[in-house]
Amino acid sequence: MATVLAFLATQPLSHSKLIVWTNGADRVKRSEHIKTLLSRWGNNIEVRQVDMPALTRGTELEGILGGSGGTGLFDERAWVDGDAVRLLVLWQFGGVWMDMDQILTRDLHPLAESEFVMQWDCFGESSPFHDYHPDQPFFILNGALMHFRRHSSYLCEAFHIMASSPLPRPNSFTWGSHLYSRLHRRLLAARITPFTVLPWCFADPRNCDHEVAFPDPFEADPAAWGGRAWDGKGEIGKSGKEMLEERLGHVWTVHLHNQWGKAFPPGGWVEGMLDRYRRKVGLLTGGAGGSGGFEPDGGEPVQDASGRKRVEEEEEGEVVLEEEEGVI
Repeated sequence: MATVLAFLATQPLSHSKLIVWTNGADRVKRSEHIKTLLSRWGNNIEVRQVDMPALTRGTELEGILGGSGGTGLFDERAWVDGDAVRLLVLWQFGGVWMDMDQILTRDLHPLAESEFVMQWDCFGESSPFHDYHPDQPFFILNGALMHFRRHSSYLCEAFHIMASSPLPRPNSFTWGSHLYSRLHRRLLAARITPFTVLPWCFADPRNCDHEVAFPDPFEADPAAWGGRAWDGKGEIGKSGKEMLEERLGHVWTVHLHNQWGKAFPPGGWVEGMLDRYRRKVGLLTGGAGGSGGFEPDGGEPVQDASGRKRVEEEEEGEVVLEEEEGVI
């Protein structure tokens, strides 16, 4: 439950709520992990059913996605429908959407000052993730972390592009990275100030320049990092481990890229971060440095309710920091 644990440990819970968006809400709610979370954190965590007819109502996608006469563009990887759901949720509620395969490192609310999409990378074939998409080396923009206000004009234009273009192929990025890039170029061509692009290092630090890239979360800690020995032996000043822990406060999230089948190495830097989160959440629940009901591993979803802003998520893995209408 690393995503939920990080949300509880890093977000201001007085006005933050994690909403899990899913196409199987009843099943998710029956999960023992989720039931425990909802009983302890019901004011901050909610599971909500994706209702395509309701989400598309009043948009150019009404009748195209789901419902009566809708084509129901759902694919095995939840790419096409997941890309549509995140935009529709932001249209209806506004907020910061974050995919569930991320571990937050700090409060997301300052990012809500701007409407933005995160940058994917600009390395091309030198990207450490090129092997995942060798046929398409450049993915300029990524919706894994994004913010748009309710009824944003940017989203209105995005829906127009989606509705007036050929339907996407299953398991494609047509309504994801490609759509964001088309929208961004269209705005620039029309001399309209586009949405902001969040540099990838702030949301995907593993994908930074090799000299400052975060270590692989699923491999043993490196012998050195940032030009320093990891354990600090023979060094003057901070160790590589201490430098990395300091840098965690300079980024917003650690992106795991859907590597659900892998485990974090025991005693590694990710487990150290999660241990600090467990202690903090344990204190929030009244425990004396306990885990707050979190087991050493796992991971789940998000959105907000009665406060000013929220955080959301979709079943196959998304999360959003949302705002109530009229509150920025």
